[in-house]
Amino acid sequence: MFLLAVMGCRPEVGLRASLVTSTKIIAVRAEPAEVSLGEEVALSALVVSPTGPVMPPIAWSMCRTPKPFTIDDVIAPACLGAGSASLGQATSLTATVPFDACRLFGPDLPPTGADGQRVRPRDPDATGGYYQPFVLDLDGAQTAMLERMRCALVGASAAEAALFAMRYQPNQNPELRGVSLSVGGAPVDPAAIPVGAAVTIVPQLGELESYIRFDLASGSVVDEQETVTLSYFITAGELDADRGSTNVWHAPPTAGPEWLWLVARDSRGGTSHLTVPVALR
Repeated sequence: MFLLAVMGCRPEVGLRASLVTSTKIIAVRAEPAEVSLGEEVALSALVVSPTGPVMPPIAWSMCRTPKPFTIDDVIAPACLGAGSASLGQATSLTATVPFDACRLFGPDLPPTGADGQRVRPRDPDATGGYYQPFVLDLDGAQTAMLERMRCALVGASAAEAALFAMRYQPNQNPELRGVSLSVGGAPVDPAAIPVGAAVTIVPQLGELESYIRFDLASGSVVDEQETVTLSYFITAGELDADRGSTNVWHAPPTAGPEWLWLVARDSRGGTSHLTVPVALR
């Protein structure tokens, strides 16, 4: 899952995005993180609420409408309605990326539109990727996610195309191994956090992936390394930041159970998440 964008819902004015005050989708994980055309992908949503994780039915659909180049949004507006194919209702499901996805959302020659005009093929993102959009609807709040797909290499010489094919490795989801919590520099048990404490959160990530992409400007295959963005969510108290390599949670002054979530997203579209139940004493 490359990008999570909430559409058609009102923002919680004056509240941090990291504070969970209602039921919402905060992550969608795809396995595998990158697919070939005609390949199945397992999609699962992480849905959270002020009382913890929940598993409500979600209406899933697959976008079948290319985004006009005049639209500055994640997907075409039509994908929120008749421009998508329904996949059913579930918290998680398996879908097959269509064989024509690289024509609709990639570099292959697109089909002729309803107006008889043919739009130009899509450009890759900064990592060389193309994406099949999906839409999730949770009680009227729609969320778009993009699954990375393997399309043909465009503009490469025969030698560079052969080198790319030999060296390329599909993206993998980032590895979020765990998290360490501490208060005043001393480790603290998640089940015994002092009320009102400033809790330092240090995620434990696996090794960042290296990858290659074809650079059209130079006409050559170049080496890159992924970056990972970490997002945090909590059911009470306040976080120093919504995102960052580390964070500090200012716990509420009342005892009781709470929840902490971490979501890791890599620059090629992979996603992992971690659910941490905590208790204040």
